[in-house]
Amino acid sequence: MLTIILLSISTITDILYRKIYNFILIPMFLVSLYSHQNNLSDFFIALLISSIVILILYKLNFFAGGDAKLLIILGATVGCPRLFYLFTIIFIIGGLQALASKIFEAPGYTTGQAVPRPKQREGEVWLLKILRPVYTKLNISTKKHLPYALSIFLGYLILLLLQSNT
Repeated sequence: MLTIILLSISTITDILYRKIYNFILIPMFLVSLYSHQNNLSDFFIALLISSIVILILYKLNFFAGGDAKLLIILGATVGCPRLFYLFTIIFIIGGLQALASKIFEAPGYTTGQAVPRPKQREGEVWLLKILRPVYTKLNISTKKHLPYALSIFLGYLILLLLQSNT
């Protein structure tokens, strides 16, 4: 539960300020470490695997440093058996988020110069009808990069929901 609260705070600060603060990530890491005290090997193996994968993607500019640290900590939190599922869900949601951001950009504008389109385009799907006013209101796509913590947060919640149903 504490992980979800800290992850929520990280998501909000990433959306509003494009920052994921270490003073939130350090307690999240310690909570994760404490929750794995009976199985530390699983924690450290997941930490190592997620660190390698995420650092490679970070070097390829897939996301910013705070997002990378958050992904590494969550990878260690879920442990080895669920690590692949977590990253798959997060990357799918992140891709959809990036696609939605690109759709909202006006033709002729470069990334980061979004122009809201108030008129609904023909064939627009229901998800975009919901996301367009949210993106416009929060002014999300006018920044240099997307707040990826939102995808991370949703991916973690979906994994928890899937886990609770099995």
